[in-house]
Amino acid sequence: MTFNIGNQRAANINNVAGNQYNAGGQHASVTIGEAHAAVRALQAAVQRLAVPEDLRGHLLRDAAAVERAVVAGTADKPEVGGRLERVTRALSHAGALAAAGAGLVGPLTTLGQWLGPAGSALLALLR
Repeated sequence: MTFNIGNQRAANINNVAGNQYNAGGQHASVTIGEAHAAVRALQAAVQRLAVPEDLRGHLLRDAAAVERAVVAGTADKPEVGGRLERVTRALSHAGALAAAGAGLVGPLTTLGQWLGPAGSALLALLR
């Protein structure tokens, strides 16, 4: 039997023969640079959304606050997580999260992973 596995990008890729058991889970780490890139991608995606201007303004203000926290390198992760949860709920309520798809979910997922435990509620909203 032959397997041809193309290029893959992921935090963890396990290609095993037989059974694999992971005790304690597998964890990805997100760098500050990746978190900053995710915030910028989120801001760009919000700019492209077909949502009311007042909602876009609120979303962009929260995203700008997250960017300042990431750039400063001293982010209050629970506070940032709360902002991103608010953004995600607003996007979901407006139907924009489903409409924009990966353009929003990707950056939000990266930021949720960067937040660690403070991002668990955000990641749950994205499932």
